[in-house]
Amino acid sequence: MDKPEKKPVSNLVHNEQVKLFAVFLNNLAVASLATGAIVPMVSLSVVGKSDLAVYIPFGIGAAIAVWFHWWAHRVLRELKE
Repeated sequence: MDKPEKKPVSNLVHNEQVKLFAVFLNNLAVASLATGAIVPMVSLSVVGKSDLAVYIPFGIGAAIAVWFHWWAHRVLRELKE
């Protein structure tokens, strides 16, 4: 059985796919920032205790958010003219 030939994707379709993936990564950055950084800070302000257990998730969540956002910027370099 012959495999169907792959048709080259137009630049417009390729760019939209790249932008969609970049938006997905940026949304992951927002979600990780919200769950890993903002929620512990809100709980800290409500409880009032300054504990190391609050700052560790904050740092991890913020670092993951920065990494996803950086990755989204790197993906956008694949846009074609």
